Amino acid sequence: MVEGMGYTSLLRMCAALNINCMNSNTFIKYKNEVVSVTCEKTRAHLREESVPAIVKYYGEELDRHPDDEGILDIDVTFDGSWHTRGHTSTLGCAAVIDAHTGLVVDYDTLSKKCTMCTRMNTNLKKKKIQQEQYEEWKQKHLDQCMLNFEGSSGAMEERLAVQLWGRSTDIKVRYCTYIGDGDCSAYRALQQINNNQGPYINHQIVKEECINHVHKRMGTALRKLVQVTTMDYETKGGTKKKKVLSGKGKLSEPVIEKLQSYYGKAIRDNVGGSVADMKKAIWATFYHCTSTDSQPRHNLCPHGEKSWCFWNRAIALQEKEREEKDRLQREKEEALGESSATCVSFYGNPKKPKTSFKMPSHKDMKVFFSLEKSDLDKVKQLYIRLADEDLLKRCLQGKTQNPNESLHSRSDALGQENTYNAHCSKR
Repeated sequence: MVEGMGYTSLLRMCAALNINCMNSNTFIKYKNEVVSVTCEKTRAHLREESVPAIVKYYGEELDRHPDDEGILDIDVTFDGSWHTRGHTSTLGCAAVIDAHTGLVVDYDTLSKKCTMCTRMNTNLKKKKIQQEQYEEWKQKHLDQCMLNFEGSSGAMEERLAVQLWGRSTDIKVRYCTYIGDGDCSAYRALQQINNNQGPYINHQIVKEECINHVHKRMGTALRKLVQVTTMDYETKGGTKKKKVLSGKGKLSEPVIEKLQSYYGKAIRDNVGGSVADMKKAIWATFYHCTSTDSQPRHNLCPHGEKSWCFWNRAIALQEKEREEKDRLQREKEEALGESSATCVSFYGNPKKPKTSFKMPSHKDMKVFFSLEKSDLDKVKQLYIRLADEDLLKRCLQGKTQNPNESLHSRSDALGQENTYNAHCSKR
C-alpha cells in the first residue's frame, strides 16, 4: 500500500515467492481499516498539534491574535494535484498549508471512480449476480463508496477549495490571504460562495501570487510569441511558415531563459519593497537587453562601479580614471608652483586629461538580440502586461507554493492512490 500497489501486485509477489495469498475481499477489508486509522490519526494531529502551533507562532512572531469568536485569520498557500497529468485523472487532492510555518492545516480528496462499483456493475451486466443481490450490496456499500465527485478533472480544484474554506472555522481559523498560482478558477469559486459574499461574508479573501509561477509566465509568454509570429515563404513543395523571431541573434531558447531569469530576479530582489522599485527593475532588464552601441538605454540600470550593468559600470570606471588623472595633474601643477601658473597664463588653460578606457560593445553581452521595431514592440507589450502594478502588488510578500509542491511530490513518490481512495470513502 505504501508503494501504491494493489491486490494484483500482491498476487504476483506471492506467486514469485511460492506462498499463498489472502483473498481480495480480505485485502480490501484490511486496507480500508489501516488507511481509516491513518487518516483519523492525521486529522487528529492537524487539529491538536498543527493548528495550536500556528496560533502560537502568529501571536509571538506576527502579533496577530484570534478575534472575539476565537477565530484566527491566517495566510495560506493552496494548490490542487492530480494522480495523472492532462486533466483526465479520476483522483484529485488539495491541501491548505500555512504560509509562515509550512504546517498543513487541512486537506481533502475527490474521486470520480469507485473500483468496487465498477466491478459490481460489470458483474451485473454479465449476469454474474442478480439485480436483488446488487441492490442489497449497494445499500451496504454506500458508506464506503469512493465515488464523491462528478464533473471534469479540472473542476476538482475548485470543489476542493470550496470544501476546505467552508469548514475552516470549525478548526477556528480563516484563510484570509490565499497564495496561489495564476489559475483564478478556485479563487472565483470562493468569491461566489454565499451569494458572491465569500465564505466568511464580512472577511475578504485576498489573492496573492506565487512568485515562482509569475516568474515562469515570462518564459511561457515569450515562447508563445515566437510560435505565433510567422511569415509565409515559397518553396518547391509549396508555401510554408517560418518563425520570424527564432534563431541566432533573436529570441532563441537561451535568450528566453535569460530574460525569464532576469524578470524573476527583479521580482525577488524587491520583495518587501515597493511596487515602483519592482517595476523599475523589470523595465531596466528589458531596456538593458535591447540596447545597442548606437542606442544605449541604461538609464534605469543601477549606476556605479558595482552595478550589474556593464555599461554603467564602464562609465563609472571611466569617470574614476579621469578623476585620478585630474588629481595627478593638479598635484603636478602644485609641485611646479609659480612656474606652472606662469605657463598657464601664457598658454591658456590646459586640456582635460584624456582617458585610455574603451567602452565595451553591446554585442559582447550575455543577452543580445536584435529585432525589427515592430517585433520589438510585441515583446514590449509582454513586459507591459507582466509589469502591471496590480500583478506586482500581489508579489510583494514573496511567497511561493513550494510547500504544496513538496507535499504533492511526496504523495506521488509514495503512490498514495489507495490511501486517497480509502480516505474518500469516509467523506
